[in-house]
Amino acid sequence: KIREEIEKVAGFYKVDIVKDVKRIDATGAGDSFASGFLAKFMVTDNRQSTISKELISEALKYGIVNSTSVVTQIGAENGLLSLNGLEAMISSHPRLQVEVYN
Repeated sequence: KIREEIEKVAGFYKVDIVKDVKRIDATGAGDSFASGFLAKFMVTDNRQSTISKELISEALKYGIVNSTSVVTQIGAENGLLSLNGLEAMISSHPRLQVEVYN
């Protein structure tokens, strides 16, 4: 079953960056990306749905905006976004896109 789920979402995902930000410090960029990515899974009711390319694409957006916020400040924790902050930043960047290649 797990292999079947993975095969459904396998592919290459190309994620835009958030433009118009000044990078100050890259410390914590990867960790904040991972926490944003996982946050989307935590707030999604996966008991009702399976993992899909759409869910992964949305999770990638959460990761990108969280890491973008962190790199605009000094330190690994400064700039981490709350769930509301993640959603607000995604809403304020409607051109942020994820392309999926099979």
